[in-house]
Amino acid sequence: STLVTSSSGPALGTAASGSEDVDGFGGIWSVTAFAVCITARFGDVQVVSVQTASDDTARKIFDVNCPPGKNVTGGAAFASFPGVVEVISPNPNRVQVIARQDGAVTAWNAIGYAFCAS
Repeated sequence: STLVTSSSGPALGTAASGSEDVDGFGGIWSVTAFAVCITARFGDVQVVSVQTASDDTARKIFDVNCPPGKNVTGGAAFASFPGVVEVISPNPNRVQVIARQDGAVTAWNAIGYAFCAS
């Protein structure tokens, strides 16, 4: 699903997508995306990223922190194959990411993003 919205100026937005994991899932599942609208001065928004090591760790849980004086306005995460992102949990000062290995035991990594503004 995709939501693109703007009250003024160029279109901004939130997007989400999902797919079945390697071994599939027979039940009903969904993906939910939320849009958070902020009023920020040009240059006020900062994107912070954290990338995990590329190894065969089964589960990777990590935080992406906003710098002092800035709050989380959104987050994102991606995982290389065979990793899948399970949770992106934004809080006022950080985004927590939980990803897991799915399928073959091989090296994979994940990267998380926090969108921060004052």
